[in-house]
Amino acid sequence: MSLPNVKLHYLYRDGSNYKSHATAVFVNPNQLQTKTIWRMLTTAVSDVTLLPDTPYFRPEWVGLPTVFLFEQSPYSRNADDHFWHELSGLEETADSCAANIYLPIEAFIHELAQTHKNPFHSLPT
Repeated sequence: MSLPNVKLHYLYRDGSNYKSHATAVFVNPNQLQTKTIWRMLTTAVSDVTLLPDTPYFRPEWVGLPTVFLFEQSPYSRNADDHFWHELSGLEETADSCAANIYLPIEAFIHELAQTHKNPFHSLPT
């Protein structure tokens, strides 16, 4: 039996390979399999090709918090820093959605695709 929600794992990795992790939980009303959702997620950000086989996105463009290291103590901003986060994993979960994020995973993927289509030509504001 499938669990009712999916947890998306993402991270910020600076140029020196220091990392900061985050998760977001979404409802999965159509009970899509995680491998199907993952394929949909990576397709949604396929226009962002910073490194091969690594799906990048800007969480603030889709209502998720950023986890920049340079915003955390004891780090400070330097030449290694950029604004892109990596999608790093997905799992079924019984965890509840955050109070401010109660969104079906398919709606999130649609928003992700809309905001990340040709991101280097027409950046969302």
